[in-house]
Amino acid sequence: MELWRLLAHRHWLTLKVFDREVRLCARCSGYVVGFFTLTVFRDLFGLPIFYSLKTPSQLFLCFLSIIPLTSDWLTQSWRWRDSNNRLRFLTATLLGVGVALLHSSEVTPYLKTLFYVYTATIIVSLGSLGKLLARATI
Repeated sequence: MELWRLLAHRHWLTLKVFDREVRLCARCSGYVVGFFTLTVFRDLFGLPIFYSLKTPSQLFLCFLSIIPLTSDWLTQSWRWRDSNNRLRFLTATLLGVGVALLHSSEVTPYLKTLFYVYTATIIVSLGSLGKLLARATI
């Protein structure tokens, strides 16, 4: 097995680094770019508008950042449509920004953990259900 497959899943971006091809997962790459971009932006400029929001509004904004990636992944896994690497990268970048915002929010660590676990459980459950239904109709 080629080592790059561990980093690329089934959809990858190919980068050329020192005359070698490096393949990275489009979604994972977008997530990392979004998370670190917002983290650097926060460290350089702060997030005064975000911090001026009340905690429920901060959580809601973080939740909104999940919707594009979730929609892309679910409609792809349910075989309603095909996605592409640009869309995967973009939606994952938004997710990375949202996770960085949640990390930066004034929400307690306990609530952050609950937020992660509940949203991940719901998304994975819906994806798994869709995959089962898609297999059953083939």
